[in-house]
Amino acid sequence: MREFWILFKVNIINTIGLNKLKKKFAKSGTFLKIGIPIIFIFLFLIIAAFLFFYVYMFDSLYIMTQQYDGIMILALVIGSIFCFITSLTKANSYLFEAKDYDLLLAMPINPKAIIASKLSNLFLLNYLSFGAIYIPSTVYYGIFVNPPIYFYLLALIVFIIGPFLLVTISTFFSYLIGLILSKFKYKNFIQSIFMVVFLIVIMYGSMSMNQVNALDTEKLKEYVEQINNTLLKIYYPARWAMSGLKGNVLELLLYIAISVIPFIIFIYIIGHNFLKASERAKRVYTDKNFKLKKQKTQGQKWALIKREFKTLFSNSAVVMNVVVGQIMSTIFVVMFLFGSGSMGFNLEEVDIDAAVAILIALSLFMSGVNPTTSSTISLEGKRFWILKSAPISTTTTFISKISVNSLLSLPFTIINVILSVIVLPLRIDHIFFLLFIPIAYNLLSGLLGLLFNLMFPKMEWDNPIKAVKQGMSVFFTLISDWVLIALIVFAFIVGQIIHFTIGYLFVIAIILVFISIVSLILFTYGKKKYMRIPA
Repeated sequence: MREFWILFKVNIINTIGLNKLKKKFAKSGTFLKIGIPIIFIFLFLIIAAFLFFYVYMFDSLYIMTQQYDGIMILALVIGSIFCFITSLTKANSYLFEAKDYDLLLAMPINPKAIIASKLSNLFLLNYLSFGAIYIPSTVYYGIFVNPPIYFYLLALIVFIIGPFLLVTISTFFSYLIGLILSKFKYKNFIQSIFMVVFLIVIMYGSMSMNQVNALDTEKLKEYVEQINNTLLKIYYPARWAMSGLKGNVLELLLYIAISVIPFIIFIYIIGHNFLKASERAKRVYTDKNFKLKKQKTQGQKWALIKREFKTLFSNSAVVMNVVVGQIMSTIFVVMFLFGSGSMGFNLEEVDIDAAVAILIALSLFMSGVNPTTSSTISLEGKRFWILKSAPISTTTTFISKISVNSLLSLPFTIINVILSVIVLPLRIDHIFFLLFIPIAYNLLSGLLGLLFNLMFPKMEWDNPIKAVKQGMSVFFTLISDWVLIALIVFAFIVGQIIHFTIGYLFVIAIILVFISIVSLILFTYGKKKYMRIPA
């Protein structure tokens, strides 16, 4: 047990980077020691507020129709789906493909303690995924229903038990998919495309729930009942959990049993077959009919761009994080153009100039959230010495990394423009603004992301997703993007008082000015930071 807690604690410390933060705090002044915790608390409050707002947006259907049980049904089913996705994408790499497993096995540590620590970290991720929906929903249910005090004890039990069955099922499928994809040459690319498509379906489906505002009360109640029935068909154990939360002890015990018993069997099987399973999971594709062909030469920039794309698409979790903003920008545009007022706008009543301004705002708001450049240096990790020792100029390296971000965002911008042209009677200047402003802004976001990543590189990680999600450069890029968007909106509001075209020109001018300033800093100060990063 002692070995398990030591390994679990070490995993948490490495994941959060507590040792590095401690060293930085020791060297920093009083302002940073006070300021950095305040920033993190502020960020946590922002995330919590966003989650509560997002959950309330969907719970409002149940609140309007006073069908409050649907709040918990939605939380149980959607939270379970989040758990399933989390384990499906993480389980194989966390348990069976862990890079440090061989090292830990060589130490005088019980293998069961190693497996338990890895599984505990997987459960921690699942509790975060499940709790993101379940906790706000429980709060709203308590506010509107005012249930007896034992409800909260039962809700805690359901929360603890919730991920058990999902982890069991999704881990099995994750391992099975890993074995199947190991037989394919481009397994990571296939997995990335599958996860992106799945993300699009989930996002569009969830946002489509807002398209029922025009229904009368009776039809709205019928619609809510249909949603509940559909959700319970997707994950039937949620029916027993909901009944248990209302005091039905037998159905609560049934829910616990159906969750815990398969998990115990799963633990038993893993404990007796883990080594063989790990060996199978680490198999990679080999081309038995390989023939050496004449190698084609490429310029340095294209070679670096191709290398960068391979790095991004080598991990589905990384792809999900770097393209989610682009995907959401297009989904928002689709919802505005075809959603029949689902976003609070009636397209037929909106002036064409105002419609173009809304479309540009929707494109900018999400497209620059997480540029690839904010983690591009960090993703080099232990391979950074290859890039740094190659006969490639720093300028060429910077341009190639910025180009990848622009090339990745360009198709989504073009799709947004094409859809807008199909639906709206746009003028030539409208099309120009719809195309040029997002392209220019994505270039600015890419420059900022690279600059912050040079200032705050995270080169040591055991999973590439940590370089994307836990780097300070990503956080500062996000904050900078929000500030820039606020400045752009303010400039447009001032300019459009004279004329809409003047507002757009103000926006373009601000973006171009910032591109010039950031480029100057990046190719002077940024080069020095690049050379100081140890290879």
